[in-house]
Amino acid sequence: MDVALAVIARAGKVLVTRRGGEDALAGLWEFPGGKMARGETPEEAAARECREEIGWEVAPGRVLAVTEHRYRNRTVRLHAVLCELADGAAAPAGPRGRVRWVRLERLSELAMPPANGALLRAMAAGLAGGGSGGGPRRRSRLRDGRPV
Repeated sequence: MDVALAVIARAGKVLVTRRGGEDALAGLWEFPGGKMARGETPEEAAARECREEIGWEVAPGRVLAVTEHRYRNRTVRLHAVLCELADGAAAPAGPRGRVRWVRLERLSELAMPPANGALLRAMAAGLAGGGSGGGPRRRSRLRDGRPV
């Protein structure tokens, strides 16, 4: 399953949301995002998911990383897309207690889904390589934390 994640950066921090629901991952912190529709690019899916999940308009930039993680019953391929708030868009507070701005170096302190471990390492390398927007589309490819 392909999932697009929006990594929204602002003032040295990135946005995370607390997962709702009642499944095994409920209550964990994650980047806004979700399943990619057939024929949809990671950038398109990240922007759509931000509109649907948190009501924010974002401008997707480059893909920071693509990682895979095997859960017991499925494999998830995460496409992390660096995004900025769209021009003129305000950053609404979002649902109380469900939206948080966190410094990149502090993300590992949050309870996040297991698939995010390799993604966080790849993102740290990708974000260190430059900001959002233009430039080469460098992707880090990892499977279960190992380069592929």
